[in-house]
Amino acid sequence: EESQEEQPVETPKQEFVLDEQARKEITKEAAEDNAMLAALQAKVEEKSSYNETKTTPLPLLEVIGQYKDSYILAGCMQGLAVIDQKAAQARVEYEKLQTTLNDHPVMMDLLVPVTIHASDDEMQRIEEINQAMQELHLSFEPFGKDTLMVRSVPSWMKDLAQEQFLNDLLDAFLQEKDLHFAKTQKKQIALLASKNSVHVHQKLTMEEMKNILIQLAECQNPWNDPSGRPIVMIVEESQLLKGLGR
Repeated sequence: EESQEEQPVETPKQEFVLDEQARKEITKEAAEDNAMLAALQAKVEEKSSYNETKTTPLPLLEVIGQYKDSYILAGCMQGLAVIDQKAAQARVEYEKLQTTLNDHPVMMDLLVPVTIHASDDEMQRIEEINQAMQELHLSFEPFGKDTLMVRSVPSWMKDLAQEQFLNDLLDAFLQEKDLHFAKTQKKQIALLASKNSVHVHQKLTMEEMKNILIQLAECQNPWNDPSGRPIVMIVEESQLLKGLGR
């Protein structure tokens, strides 16, 4: 008899089923792994302790130089400090202006009056606007059908982008519609003024950079600009060494 070829015997597939205890163990290990990853992520994103509170004073900073006409580089005990010079100047001006806005400033007569294009609404409300601006010692005069003119400004405005600041001031007043606007919105006005007092990409001498840091250190909140953005970032020495493979 011819031998018949043996057919392979198929074994039935068995489903792998975890018992309850094994399932609990795996779930527990996964939770522990996630917790560990979250802790590592938090460590990576952890900010320098010197930026935790607004009232923490700046460390002693020694100017090294300037980067791209925008950032002051300074050494400190903790490592390397990078200071946004525009944000630093805005903070200094903001705090300074909050204390001087409603004082009796020296007035400056402008050789060339500032002219501002005005809407029909602004032209019709000129008396109301001037009443609200008395606290700032500003006076707007009609000049033609759609223009307002300012002939003199307080001394704290001498370094501002005056036309832009006055435009921003009118816009803010029209939104508030408050005759005591200059008094009640002191912070908002100081914020507008600080934004118009700083020039972007400005080359600074070593003396100018030192002066900015001295003034910044005297601020109530040297860590954030008036809008809340960070001013100073400290790269700690341990991070520098790690990045350089030391």
